Amino acid sequence: MFAKSEDEDLFDRNSRHLYPDFWKENYIIDAKYKRLWKGVGREDLYQLVTYMHCMKADNGGFVYPSDIDCNPQCYKLAGYEGYIKVFGVNVKARMQ
Repeated sequence: MFAKSEDEDLFDRNSRHLYPDFWKENYIIDAKYKRLWKGVGREDLYQLVTYMHCMKADNGGFVYPSDIDCNPQCYKLAGYEGYIKVFGVNVKARMQ
């Protein structure tokens, strides 16, 4: 997330560098390894929006495991704008 990678060490001394799960050009995707029964958590949302802002991406999204097929939901951000999509992937169907 920093222009100089050594600057990141000043913020996290555990050598856990901050970067999204997947990114390419104008897209940031954060994979969640938990079911989102009650929706996307506040911290997860802040994390994705931060990645989008720092990497100047207009499109972000969450991918999470689900028990059913889910239509992606799309939400427009205010301010600098941009879009966040939430994709549920049916893991039960994939395991059979």
